[in-house]
Amino acid sequence: MATTITIDRQYVKTGETAELKFTFTNPNYSLSLASLTVRTEASTDTTVAGGTVHSLVNRGVINGQRVYTATFTPTANLNYSFYRIAYDVAGDADDAFSDYFAVDTVRPTIESASIAKSDLRLGEKTTITITFSEPLTYSSFTLADLQVDAGKGTLSNLRRVHSDTVASATWQVDLQAPTTRPASGLDGNQIRINLAGITDKAGNTGENSVVNGVATSWTNLPTVSYNIDNGVPPMVAITGQPATTIKGGDSFTVTFTFNER
Repeated sequence: MATTITIDRQYVKTGETAELKFTFTNPNYSLSLASLTVRTEASTDTTVAGGTVHSLVNRGVINGQRVYTATFTPTANLNYSFYRIAYDVAGDADDAFSDYFAVDTVRPTIESASIAKSDLRLGEKTTITITFSEPLTYSSFTLADLQVDAGKGTLSNLRRVHSDTVASATWQVDLQAPTTRPASGLDGNQIRINLAGITDKAGNTGENSVVNGVATSWTNLPTVSYNIDNGVPPMVAITGQPATTIKGGDSFTVTFTFNER
């Protein structure tokens, strides 16, 4: 019987494979791929296999025991799920199982982003909320992964919405408008995020610029932009008053035209 089945990774993520090791007390034991299965222990979709076992190699007799190794290749586009490698032969006494391991071959993405107030006075502060497709690992997302244009404000107090110690999918960051009016670009300012800087629990980054062959993994937060007030009090022109006195029952329209929205 198989005394142990081990896997060299606790998490198998995008672009990775894992090595399996099978050790038998009987030095003459012969193992075949047909007796091995990938068993779903917990999954959002139990019909999806976690991966395949292949490339079986007989390593010979080591310390009086027969040793085999094989390669586990995870299924693509599979959300975080738990699996075990099962060795199934006739008779339950000869069955064996590996420890639990997780498969996650989906990169985290930005699910939504919003800004509490998009029109800011000079020096005014607002809050931006970012929700990812899955929780991120602790401390993988930092202020260094966010940018605004020079002179267009500062970002601070990046935080999880829930606990500081438990992975969360929703984060918030404060944006303060500059105290001095920018020389240009008051409207439509963007906030950029480095997708290669965010990491899920399995270690998948939001973007792999090397694999995808792009020069940068920075992108604008979707649906988030802000405008900076020019710091000058608005002026108004009033038109439409009649030039003469009106009598009872008459009416007229007055138009107030401001020099900014």
